Amino acid sequence: LVVVALVAAVALAAARTASSAPVGAPAGAEELVAADAQARECAAGLLPEGTPGVVRRPFRPVASGVLTAHLAGPSRDDWDLATFDAASGRKLSASATATSDELVPAPVAAGRSVVVQACRLSGPDDRVPLTLDFAAAAPASRAAAGPVSIVRVPIGSGAELRRLQALGLDITENARSASVDVLLLSGADRSRLAAAGFDGATVVTDLAALDRRRAAADGAAAGRAQARALPSGRTTYRNYEDYGTDLKALVAANPGTVVGARLPGASLEGRPFEGVEIAAGAGKPGDGRPIFLLAGLTHAREWPGGETSMEYAIDVARRFKAGEPRITALLSKVRIFVFPILNPDGFVVSRQAGPDGGDDDAAGTSIVQSVNDQGAYKRKNCRAVDPATQALPCMLHSPQGVDLNRAYGAYWGGPGTSATPNSQAYRGTAPFSEPEAQAVRAFGTAHQVQVFITNHTYTDVGRWLRQPGFKVDGDDVGDTTQDDAAMAALGQRMASATGYVSELGYATLGNITGPSDDYLYYSQGTYGYTPELRGSNFHTSYADAVIGEFDGEGAQAGRGLREAYTLAAEEAADASQHVVLTGTAPPGRVLRLHRTTTLHTSDAADNEGTTRPRVDVAETADLTLVVPASGKYEWHVNPSTRPIAPLRSEAFAFTCEQAGGGDGAVLQTATPVVADRGQTVTTNFACSAGAPTATPTPTTTPTGSRRLVISRPSFSAKRTRRVGSLQVRLRLLGGGRLQSVTLRIEDARHRVLFAAKRSVLTGAANVRVRPKRKLSVLRAGSVRVVVSASDHGRRVSIAKVSRVTR
Repeated sequence: LVVVALVAAVALAAARTASSAPVGAPAGAEELVAADAQARECAAGLLPEGTPGVVRRPFRPVASGVLTAHLAGPSRDDWDLATFDAASGRKLSASATATSDELVPAPVAAGRSVVVQACRLSGPDDRVPLTLDFAAAAPASRAAAGPVSIVRVPIGSGAELRRLQALGLDITENARSASVDVLLLSGADRSRLAAAGFDGATVVTDLAALDRRRAAADGAAAGRAQARALPSGRTTYRNYEDYGTDLKALVAANPGTVVGARLPGASLEGRPFEGVEIAAGAGKPGDGRPIFLLAGLTHAREWPGGETSMEYAIDVARRFKAGEPRITALLSKVRIFVFPILNPDGFVVSRQAGPDGGDDDAAGTSIVQSVNDQGAYKRKNCRAVDPATQALPCMLHSPQGVDLNRAYGAYWGGPGTSATPNSQAYRGTAPFSEPEAQAVRAFGTAHQVQVFITNHTYTDVGRWLRQPGFKVDGDDVGDTTQDDAAMAALGQRMASATGYVSELGYATLGNITGPSDDYLYYSQGTYGYTPELRGSNFHTSYADAVIGEFDGEGAQAGRGLREAYTLAAEEAADASQHVVLTGTAPPGRVLRLHRTTTLHTSDAADNEGTTRPRVDVAETADLTLVVPASGKYEWHVNPSTRPIAPLRSEAFAFTCEQAGGGDGAVLQTATPVVADRGQTVTTNFACSAGAPTATPTPTTTPTGSRRLVISRPSFSAKRTRRVGSLQVRLRLLGGGRLQSVTLRIEDARHRVLFAAKRSVLTGAANVRVRPKRKLSVLRAGSVRVVVSASDHGRRVSIAKVSRVTR
């Protein structure tokens, strides 16, 4: 293992000095010209000089460091870029986005020639600007620090976990009721742990060595058939360019079903957030169907989450093309967006530095390796503490970066976060300080996402986590959310498909504030889930961590994450879990929903025990839909009122506008829309100048075959006297949920003996009812069990006569 020490005398400005010589100095900027465009994988190998559609540029560094090649062409063209070792032809680094804007950093050794290869794949332009930047760096020995290890530390209470977090160590998500795994990166880490009075058993002695063994095993697996092949047929982890290649291939193979998609903005180093939209008739402007959003690699070292996201995109497109009835029905009702990499800069560093990455030498060492937030175990993004060094390649920043799953605005800055830049839980300087978080925020405010899954690793049992991610006494969130019954039911179905545990976010892993799923839930009402995928390390054996988890093993064989993601998409399509806006308007007009609200940061203590006053965070939802040619629209959105306890009736402003790319004149306004889950609101727009205010009309969502059942046959008078309460089992058949459930037990004269209330009923539940009046004896005989509930605004009730035994 080595640590990079930056040579201070070499500034980036000097590295950009242009030179006509191809060796010994950076080439600066020039324009590459390729007359031909041919579809190929530019990273597959070093191609001969003169190959049609390929331009090569040699470079020989006079010092060891990082060479960054950058193409800066327009989005209408597709050029890819790769860097190779000239002598061996070994790929060092590559990029294959859907445009001609490509960034490729590659560690290089003094005097060892490399070749930068650009490939023109498609588009009208036969030329593209290329810039070569060079930052010199010298490796320093890490021998004294010892290997990176994983230690299992016993914790007896939440207070001990918080004290452990305050040490600033790299604490993993693999927590249990009495222990948590911690990465120790140096002898200093070990001393700090011991000095604080913590002991622990070593689980992994040398993480880098384990990584090399894993890579060798995956490489061996690539040469033999897998018992259960993934949709892509892969047997090893993707590199950054593999994701771009696979996304483009998926779009090309599925016209009309898969279209390319991007989150707004770009990463700190300028990389895009690429993904796909998958739906029957995908890519319609202002499509009103509900949305399921699936994402991976918020944390760079958690490679399996990107893999399972990418595999699901391939899988669902393939199943739709094959005419599978379940997927055909699903994609007619829902839009699926998949973004496999939310932290592209960090992932490039992590994947490139891995033992099967592009920069390993024969001894298994590289210019950067597993040091705090660096190398293959980089977690955070590429934010530099000193802005003056931000332009340097990310792999030269250590141990810097922001934990992107602490950077979002809902209750930012509280438990589970740190204000220390070197901490793995560093939250940044302010809510949404990072462009990666800003990109997810921009997508969420412009698209009403019904269900969101953000994949992470690792826990040894696998966990499906849901809101809230923290428990703070006296805040406006509470221990559970108002949607917990419905969210828990879906979480349990996904847990059953994967063999995982379904639980509240803070239940086992402890508090965190500022994650993406909490943000989308508290700002937009999106059901959010964080699966901590099963494994013994952040990126263990591909066969286990990806193939086994995606396809399922043992009792879950043939289900796994593939089935769990499909269940989530089907939940997004369930109209009883969100709001449906319907009505008429002139074709081509633009309907707009707008809401401006306020979230706030946390005033609870962070990992260092520091508290800060709450700060308001302005939030906006701005949604548009283009009225189809039929003049009838159907628009699936989340509730107008956000799921925060003190709120009562927040509303959407609803307008009809002249088409104009966001600049269209408002032609008609509707009365503000207040709607809850399960409601349908009908608004008919004339959408002409001077038209009177339109009036939204709430209606009920049809219940279909939904049926409520009381399944408790009888009660024991003796047991009731001993326990002091009764238990009644309710079952809601046919999906959906009921609100404002009341349950009472009456005697023959209709006197209420026992009663209970429940805010939501989804699926099956045991409801404990307690005495309504003082009773010395519940007599043998008959009682009447009565249940009343709200079914999308319509009151329903059932009754059942039950026996009371002695």
